[in-house]
Amino acid sequence: MREINFLQHRRKKLTKLQERDRHYLQLAAILFIIIFSLAAAVVFARIFYSRRYQNILSSQQNVEQEILSQESVEKDFIVMMSKIAVLKKIYDQRQDKQQAINYFSTIFGPQVLIKQIEYAGNDNLLTFVLSADNVFVMDRVFAILNSEEIKNKYAQVTPSNLHRLESGEYQINVAVVLREKK
Repeated sequence: MREINFLQHRRKKLTKLQERDRHYLQLAAILFIIIFSLAAAVVFARIFYSRRYQNILSSQQNVEQEILSQESVEKDFIVMMSKIAVLKKIYDQRQDKQQAINYFSTIFGPQVLIKQIEYAGNDNLLTFVLSADNVFVMDRVFAILNSEEIKNKYAQVTPSNLHRLESGEYQINVAVVLREKK
């Protein structure tokens, strides 16, 4: 009887084939959806990152243009800072000279007069002439010039050319290197 009813057997076989085909179709559809989703994600990611890249390039160009537009301000600032540094150095040297003159004018007392002050900026050397009315005051000047206080404060103090004028006044030349000892 089975052989006679081959249609039923054939239908069962076709139903199984249809179910298997439907299963393969579902798998193919799922695979197609996954591949399509991945492709769409890649395309959208590429578009997104391409726009971000373009935005970053645009920002970079804007920043570069702004930096270039501020270049003259930066140059002016650098030039100004260099000028200030030079002025500070000159002022410091002048301040050292003023302090030395004030120091030496007060240390000897009122009986000693400072004359002919000269400053050699290249050598940082201050020279002046000390004048006193008598030899005893000049002896005290020598003692002060050779004292430890002066030696500790200035690198080099050199008295020279002690002589007496016709008026009876004593004079001595003093050279002071203004670089103070630390």
